[in-house]
Amino acid sequence: ADPPRSCEPWLPAVRYGLGYTWRDRELRSVLLVSAVVAMLGTSYQALMPALARDTLQVGAWGLGLLLTSVGVGAVAGAVFSGTPWVANHPQRTLGVLASCTGLSLLALAYAPNLAAALAMATLLGFCSIGYLVVGNATVQLKTPADLMGRVMGQWVVVNAGTMPVGALALGALAEVAGLPASLGLAGIACTLAGL
Repeated sequence: ADPPRSCEPWLPAVRYGLGYTWRDRELRSVLLVSAVVAMLGTSYQALMPALARDTLQVGAWGLGLLLTSVGVGAVAGAVFSGTPWVANHPQRTLGVLASCTGLSLLALAYAPNLAAALAMATLLGFCSIGYLVVGNATVQLKTPADLMGRVMGQWVVVNAGTMPVGALALGALAEVAGLPASLGLAGIACTLAGL
């Protein structure tokens, strides 16, 4: 068995983990782009009922189809993330998936009908989940074992912690500018973050 490790005070430990991430260009890049994708690119889910009801005027059954399409795309994106090409080109894949998340969100925001919205929702699920899986793997593979908990804690905060903030901001913007404009701006931000 491993000898017991001494506990260090939590604040210096957190500070050291943040400093390590900030100094590592690749980790910093993945976490910053992930913050944009999580805050703006995946928080659309909170606005899907309004999109189905108000913009597409398809009601509950249409919302069910939209969410199913996102799920189908998500499964395909997860499978894609395990391919050898992705393993050999993780940084390029992350950029493409982040940008495609944004473009598909922009297209979904202005979809003229349910069929187009379903296609864009499928692509959005593929790209956003593909991004999360590849980003997660990249962060884990790049992080030394003794810092894994600190860095993965940042990953969780960036992804799970920013999504509700983004949903609130997009909802407030939708009240002022309209739902398509709100989702469209979020899509543009994700697209730019991936470049």
